[in-house]
Amino acid sequence: MRESCPASASSPLVYVMHDESVLYRPVAPAEVMYAQLMHLADLAAWPNISVQVVPYAAGGHIGLLGAFTIAEMADMSATVFLENAADGQTVEDIDHVSQIVAQFDALRGDALTVGQSRDLIVRSLGRRGLSSFWGGRNCRAQHPHGRAGRCVGGVSGRCG
Repeated sequence: MRESCPASASSPLVYVMHDESVLYRPVAPAEVMYAQLMHLADLAAWPNISVQVVPYAAGGHIGLLGAFTIAEMADMSATVFLENAADGQTVEDIDHVSQIVAQFDALRGDALTVGQSRDLIVRSLGRRGLSSFWGGRNCRAQHPHGRAGRCVGGVSGRCG
């Protein structure tokens, strides 16, 4: 559990995109899904982290071909890690990296805004019936991050 806001002058900027399907696909027990989605919504409120959801309405998109990570350095160089079922591949070729960065930027254009994404993540808890897990109670003791407030509406937007 993080006790402090991760943002500082030296904190990296993190951009995360998920397809809307990850909000509804059960990959763990309801309690775990609730905690993971609440944590994702919490992260979306931090100033150095951008969490966006690519909605179903975007249709087929490049992100459905597999997960990838782009690491950009201060000197503007970049490395890409492509995930696949067997292992992963690190790409440093400038042309290939540039192509992937351009695809990522295009995908961000199809994604919901950070605020819309955060709202959708929280709403998805109710649609999946996960809000009933916490019963809408004031749940400082039960909330995965120990924050007070109504559970579905209690996603913290502040750090510290």
